[in-house]
Amino acid sequence: FVSPKVAELFQRSPEQMIGRTDAELLPAAEAQRLKEFDDKVFETGERQAGEEYFPGSNGNRRYFWSIKQLLHRAGDSDCLIGLSIDITELKEAQRAVASSEARFRTLFEGSRDAVLLLDQKARFIDCNQAAIALLGLSSKAACLGQTPADFSPPVQACGTPSVELSAAHIAIVNTEGQHRFDWLIQRPDDGAALAVEVSASIVDLDGESVILATVRDLTERMKYEGTIHQLAYYDALTDLPNRRLFFDHLAKALALSQRSGNYGAVIYLDLDNFKPVNDQYGHIAGDLLLQEAARRLAGCVREQDTVARLGGDEFVVLLVNVAPTLHAAWLQAKHVAERIRDDLADTYSLTFDTEEETGKTVEHQCSASLGMTLFPPCGESGEAILRRADNAMYQAKAAGRNQIKLDEGCGKSLS
Repeated sequence: FVSPKVAELFQRSPEQMIGRTDAELLPAAEAQRLKEFDDKVFETGERQAGEEYFPGSNGNRRYFWSIKQLLHRAGDSDCLIGLSIDITELKEAQRAVASSEARFRTLFEGSRDAVLLLDQKARFIDCNQAAIALLGLSSKAACLGQTPADFSPPVQACGTPSVELSAAHIAIVNTEGQHRFDWLIQRPDDGAALAVEVSASIVDLDGESVILATVRDLTERMKYEGTIHQLAYYDALTDLPNRRLFFDHLAKALALSQRSGNYGAVIYLDLDNFKPVNDQYGHIAGDLLLQEAARRLAGCVREQDTVARLGGDEFVVLLVNVAPTLHAAWLQAKHVAERIRDDLADTYSLTFDTEEETGKTVEHQCSASLGMTLFPPCGESGEAILRRADNAMYQAKAAGRNQIKLDEGCGKSLS
């Protein structure tokens, strides 16, 4: 996938870029530099952030701050997803300060980003119009002489007082010459809290060392990062947790069971009569049925439990902290499984548009086969527990479908 902004940067259309490598689109040295950044994401499996630059259409470089991480795709290989923010103006402003205050002043006042200057005592000595607007001030005078803590809530998101954390960040800037960090500001006009990113560096202005701070509203970035998180951990069709997030919840449930001694349960289910919907009415109707099944499943469990879609018409339910004894846990989990089976067996009324008819409504019956297992006490892995529930589900299908079967596991008996 290539966004229009990236295509514009490469001076090509998205269609000309998709399916091609950096080496096919850029000179060898630049392609290698980008590849090294991307390789680090694949090698570590962790989110990476750093500065990148590209040749502009007029021969001048454009600089970007890029954030990249892996996107895990069910049934397919991992891919890399990235978000880049243009920081060219900041780079130009930093160069301008070093060479010409007049040039700096033009960039300083004209920058779309909020830019502020602080003296060595961390007091604001100047700011541009974008900073006045971001901070919610009536004029530049309202900023001068104040400190970062004056435009912040008493405590930052990490729990550290703003005065204390601000001093720590300023100390890093003074020691290392530059520093980038996230911060919460609180506008004095309406009291609203706003998450921002601060890029600060030491510059020489008229022979005096000052701190140049560029402050960027993180609202858009957080929105995109939220989208990335949604893609990585949730099923796009049903908005239920996907396999990756399910196993994360299961690992936490296993740890909780070990501490509390209470049993949990995993219910693996497959819809019995789903394929005819796709065959007869198309995938739109099938998607509607899966979405309705997801809603019904979510209505059968507690807030602390998890309903996930593993793919196709297969779902899994995780019940946590069910009961302190094996028999009591079995009874409660079986009660939930029976409710799920009954709710999923109710008639589905599906309304969708076709080429021949707008608002076509069809009704469909679709039962489910459920396999269930309990945990602990075996100390099994999450994968092993899910396999046991999956095996029990296939036993339910073999027994005639619309059944609930228990895989007791670990040699334990409920009798």
